[in-house]
Amino acid sequence: MRFAAVLTRSAGSFSKPAFSRFFRPFRVHSARIQSQYQRMSSSSVPISSSSSPTLATITKEIESTAFQFAHIKMPASQVFFTSKLSFASVNLKPVVPGHVLIISKRLVERVCDLENEELSDLWATGKLVGEMLQKQVKPDAFSWIIQDGPAAGQTVRHVHLHILPRVYGDFPENDEIYHRMETEGRQQMQGTHVDEENRPPRSAEEMAREAVQFRQAMAELLDAKKQIESTQSQENLDLRVGKDSKL
Repeated sequence: MRFAAVLTRSAGSFSKPAFSRFFRPFRVHSARIQSQYQRMSSSSVPISSSSSPTLATITKEIESTAFQFAHIKMPASQVFFTSKLSFASVNLKPVVPGHVLIISKRLVERVCDLENEELSDLWATGKLVGEMLQKQVKPDAFSWIIQDGPAAGQTVRHVHLHILPRVYGDFPENDEIYHRMETEGRQQMQGTHVDEENRPPRSAEEMAREAVQFRQAMAELLDAKKQIESTQSQENLDLRVGKDSKL
């Protein structure tokens, strides 16, 4: 209060240059805060590498990581994105085109076993992948499905999120998709890999090609997001510095 009173009495006698010099430390401090905010914003994208997102950097990070899906050792060739605590994989027998999985890196069976950070990362990664699929597959909608325990249809006892691009009329009854997922999951666990439509599983080569396509699409999406964040942060910084310079 004493400082405010002195400042109020003295402000009228300040020349503009003197007043500007008086507030210069506040402007510098504001710029530093904005710079810190910019760094925090750029790290909010759930990718564990801080390097510029390209197909090469995403592929390198994937190939240097071991992926486990319950008892299954997941081939790196089937993984198309990895974040700090999750990874995204193409599917052996997609129920619909573009059907992918988001899997927690830590092996836990139930959603409630995840730490809050892991759960947030799982959904943040799913959101990013959903944005990519919207551009690549161009669906009318998505089904986001977690089968949390065997009674809910879970056949691989490891938390994972199914993202299924949907189009009008893909199933006669909308809820049929849940029956199809449960049936195919049970058959894969039994090693039959053939559903009621006699649809065989995809080859490793076909899955690898789709994974590369999705890696490239993820790199483009992340690069676009970083450019937008950088532009917005710079605009916010310029605005803040501009306001401070008028004091």
